[in-house]
This record gives sequence, structure tokens and C-alpha cells, in this order.
Amino acid sequence: MRIGYASPDLHEHSLSFFLEPILQNHTRETFAPIVFSDSLRQDAVTERLRAAATGWIDTTKLTYRQFAQAVAEERIDILVDLAGHSLRNRLPAFMMRPAPVQVTYLGYPNTTGIPRDLMHYRLTDESCDPHGKR
Repeated sequence: MRIGYASPDLHEHSLSFFLEPILQNHTRETFAPIVFSDSLRQDAVTERLRAAATGWIDTTKLTYRQFAQAVAEERIDILVDLAGHSLRNRLPAFMMRPAPVQVTYLGYPNTTGIPRDLMHYRLTDESCDPHGKR
């Protein structure tokens, strides 16, 4: 299974501290983590993340359509948005549904506003979505 992770924050940033163990602990016989990096900054954290990924695609110069095409060309099964509505997000590309399953997680604590038939899941917890308040 090919899992794509899309983020502009793949450097020393709070998101990276959560993402790094995820990338490092994928079972390589079953999962191939492919990172779509929109990061304008590169540092030691970037290099650790790159080393933990099966593939790394620099998307900083791609249009939304080109981004969606790159995801499709990589045959991504699950595409994970790690930006939400934060700066340099790729939500318009998710609207093109470049992957069969699309998920938003971590980078923004609220909904993307993308319809459920295009953004299939939102990974969250009790802090962001208290029981009974959904």
C-alpha cells in the first residue's frame, strides 16, 4: 500500500515531531510512505524525514493540477493532508481526488470543508472533538 503524506512543514516544526515516528515505523513490506514536500525550508529534520520515507517528491513549484497528477502517477492508495487550512496547503488538489482514499490529519484542528466523498476521513482525538460535541 502506498501512503502519500502532503505537507509544507517538513522541517523543524511541531508537525514533524509527530510525523517522524509515523514514517519511521511503517512496515516496509506492507506500506510505502511517499512524501509530497511543499517545504520552502530544509534542515536536519527535513533530512531525517527524507531518510525515513520510501519516496520524496518536491512539490514546491507544482500547480495544484500538477500536484494531483504527481500523486496519481505515484499510484498513491491513501493521501494524507497534513496542512488543513494552514499556509501553503494543497486542499484544492484534494478536490481533484488524485487518490482513492483521502485523509486529513494533524496540521489543522478543524474540518477542511471538503465534501465527504472527496475527503474521506479526518483523524482527530478527544481534545479536538470532545465527545458529544460533534
